[in-house]
Amino acid sequence: MTQKSLKVSHILIAFSFIFLALACVFLSIENNSVGMQLLIMSSIMFQVIMGALLIGISVGITRKASHLFMGLIFIGYGFMILLLNTCLPFSFRQFWPVFSLFTGISVLISSIFKYKSFKLVYGVLGIFFVGMGLWFGLFSFRIVKIPYKNVFSFVGPAFVIAVILLLIIFFFIQQKHKELIFRDDDVEKEYGALDSEF
Repeated sequence: MTQKSLKVSHILIAFSFIFLALACVFLSIENNSVGMQLLIMSSIMFQVIMGALLIGISVGITRKASHLFMGLIFIGYGFMILLLNTCLPFSFRQFWPVFSLFTGISVLISSIFKYKSFKLVYGVLGIFFVGMGLWFGLFSFRIVKIPYKNVFSFVGPAFVIAVILLLIIFFFIQQKHKELIFRDDDVEKEYGALDSEF
């Protein structure tokens, strides 16, 4: 892994954020002219291309989970914004849980790619985002017809208790399976090379 490939990855991440922000700004402007649609499509296209390049660099050169995660996010978000803008009959207000779901899946994929096993710290985060996307998706897509406020007043405390129990169970599981723990040397492997850059 070279310093040049790290710098290229960081530049790709920066430009991808810019194109993602531009796509969101253009989408928020209520203008269906051909020029506006062209701006939206070109922003999304550049974002997806940058994400694909970032994944290629991550898999082929840097082997960094964070770069793979960002590449997956940029490609996935780009395609979802494209679908929302062209053919899906949903507003962003309805569709946002899918973004959360995809974020959780990207975290899990990146963790397994980097460490070749399930890491507790990434697993809990990924499962949280997936669960949040599925939970809010039930209400956002009107699968559950009951108002969210009514359900949350009953299920909210049960959800908090379930999360606490899950964390306790994970604690006891990691006591028996040390490979699930995210150790300090894993952090150094992932981020140690960046220290010399700055």
